[in-house]
Amino acid sequence: MKRSTGFLLVYAGLGAAIWGVVSAGTENAITPLQASAAPAMPAILASLTTDSPPAAEADRLSPPPGARWLSRLGKDLDREFECLALNIYWESRSEPTLGQFAVAAVTLNRVAASSYPDSVCGVVRQGGEDRLHRCQFSWWCDGKNDTPKDDAAWSAARSIAYTVLFFDPPDPTRGALWYHADYVKPSWSKALSRVTKIGRHIYYREPMRVQKVSGRSPS
Repeated sequence: MKRSTGFLLVYAGLGAAIWGVVSAGTENAITPLQASAAPAMPAILASLTTDSPPAAEADRLSPPPGARWLSRLGKDLDREFECLALNIYWESRSEPTLGQFAVAAVTLNRVAASSYPDSVCGVVRQGGEDRLHRCQFSWWCDGKNDTPKDDAAWSAARSIAYTVLFFDPPDPTRGALWYHADYVKPSWSKALSRVTKIGRHIYYREPMRVQKVSGRSPS
């Protein structure tokens, strides 16, 4: 876990630096997300250093346009990014950086899981279409205004969302699909395998299926 935390902090620092550049330096005609996925990204990265690295080095550092999550998300990348950042903000803005990465990881793990919607916005908004307090993430269907109020926390959430989408950092939850606050004990958690506790959240995934075999082992 300590090694994973160290890697994530490096990713967080790099992602925050690049997010700061693209979010401040792009023109109105192009969004930061579009700029990041463009071939010009190596030049943006090069501007972060005093001495511009060789082209090959810049290419190596650049978030690849074909990164794992970018190819799996909905067509509107900016909308998907916004949904992910909002989920990080409302679910974990009071958590440490690692805890915010963990919430982002669970969100994307659900996108990849066949039993959940195949887009970030679909995952975040699941279950809240018709009734209050019936959704997967409570902030989405609590009837309150979802506009972030804490500018610093909102900036951090957007930076982390950017980092997980473009850099695909290690998953601190090791594939978790569920979590809950440590001050509650929901009944559904008994049927799952606890993975880890990060900040005030406890993370779970499906239990390993152990097949009982009698007689000879199957070939």
